[in-house]
Amino acid sequence: MRVIERLLLIVAIAVLAVIYGFAAHRFHLFPYKQLEPAFEQASAQLAQRTAPTPHFMRRAVFDHHGANVIDRSRMQPGLTLIASHWREWDWAPGMRLVDADGDRPARVEDRTGQAVA
Repeated sequence: MRVIERLLLIVAIAVLAVIYGFAAHRFHLFPYKQLEPAFEQASAQLAQRTAPTPHFMRRAVFDHHGANVIDRSRMQPGLTLIASHWREWDWAPGMRLVDADGDRPARVEDRTGQAVA
């Protein structure tokens, strides 16, 4: 077979496959019943990923605020980075820097002394 004949064969097979795909969808032929649940599940997954849902967390069973310090001399100096879901951001994930008392510092600097966010 020459190259043109092979190319025409491939194009003809592709056209027939497309026509059969339309017919299978319209008349519910062979792979329709097998593929329809897969497409429904894919659509549901896509809708779930594109529409953010709130993160439902259980309420805490205690009413403490900040960090509970047992022995401040055993604590490492500096700030702690906490990653969680925050009520102020409509339960969206985020990160916060806190000091030993659980308060957020007014200014955060890097090693060179430049202010960071």
